[in-house]
Amino acid sequence: MQTPKNVQIPYDTFLQLLYVLDSIDLSNHDEIIQMEHEAVLNALREKKNAINARQAYANLISANKTDDESLQFEARIEYLQKRTKE
Repeated sequence: MQTPKNVQIPYDTFLQLLYVLDSIDLSNHDEIIQMEHEAVLNALREKKNAINARQAYANLISANKTDDESLQFEARIEYLQKRTKE
């Protein structure tokens, strides 16, 4: 059986995993463990930022289908802020 390239987990579980890993203090552990922990944590943070940016883009597309210019403006600002975090 081949190892899958990607896996899917529920979003709430993803957020819990990010929270737990962010809460762990590994300062008393081996430097390699600390580096691995930071690499995993950074990958999860990047994924969360990408998810947020995609949601902001979807909101922008949805807002652009309306005639509400203030909604469009707010959605555009939100998208640009989220996109720059990537």
